[in-house]
Amino acid sequence: MFLEENYYKHDKISLKETILYLKQDNKVRMRFLDKSPNLANTIASLLSPNMMVITSYRLAHYFLGKKLSFLARILYNLSIIFFGCEILPCCEIGPGFFLGHVVGTLILAKIGKNACIYGKVTIGGRGEKICDKGWLGGPVIGDNVTIGIGATILGHFRIGDNVFIKTMSLVTDALPDNAIAGGIPAIVSKKKRTKSNNDGAEVK
Repeated sequence: MFLEENYYKHDKISLKETILYLKQDNKVRMRFLDKSPNLANTIASLLSPNMMVITSYRLAHYFLGKKLSFLARILYNLSIIFFGCEILPCCEIGPGFFLGHVVGTLILAKIGKNACIYGKVTIGGRGEKICDKGWLGGPVIGDNVTIGIGATILGHFRIGDNVFIKTMSLVTDALPDNAIAGGIPAIVSKKKRTKSNNDGAEVK
């Protein structure tokens, strides 16, 4: 299922929104690791490789929106060199982004809020050029999606909200809301029911 071209346009995000997104990313990470939100834990979390990669991506995305592509490219390259993680600056990722492991992860997509992505995950397109602006060929992924270790998502289609993609799965087609999917290629094994609490973390 192919997506309309307007899915692939750059968004415009302010520096204030960028900072707010980073705060939410770090808050979700500390909650996931069961860390109390005191100053020491907050600083330690921000200095972790996981949050440094996310911070680099957030700033690169902001700079790209301001047409400072050379700064975006520098941050993008530094993430690859120092952490082995490739999140393209043109990606659009909502707040509450949790990155479980950085090494070997590649992301080229539009992703909603509260995404949980584990290690060695590949998300991207198949090389088709959809339009001249924005991210090219990658999927649109909804809110509250968890992607297991080693999973691969390839193509320009939509993955719904509250989806769980199992470890080492290969996704090449759209998935509905609340799906639990796995296998090569991935198929929906069952659906789940979810709700969210007031500050956005997924509750199962």
